Amino acid sequence: MSRLRCAIPSHHLFSSHTISPTPRLTHLGTRKVPWCVCLRLSFVQNGICLLPYLRHDSKDILFILYYVIVWSFVRQFLTIHVLHPIALKFGLRKRAKLDRFGEQGYALIYFSLFGSLGIVSFAFPD
Repeated sequence: MSRLRCAIPSHHLFSSHTISPTPRLTHLGTRKVPWCVCLRLSFVQNGICLLPYLRHDSKDILFILYYVIVWSFVRQFLTIHVLHPIALKFGLRKRAKLDRFGEQGYALIYFSLFGSLGIVSFAFPD
């Protein structure tokens, strides 16, 4: 019996982080972990060729808010503690120039990292 092949690969680099066809762990030992709702989208169903697809659920707003807070913190941390000292070493002293350097530096880091991960995930889908 042959398996149906899908146009979209069933496993990719971010499959464990965004959608997963396997049941999620919501227990750590015998205690229920309350923040698991924030780490993944909550309503996964099997779709065509047994690939998972997502439906909207009321808990998805927690997922979105969690990652808004996390990535905002990462952005501020990189800007203040990594990029501002680099800008000061380059001789930038004005507050507007420091802020501009921090924003441009963060954009460079963000697009370099996630652009590279996107290329890798499409180049090596399995």
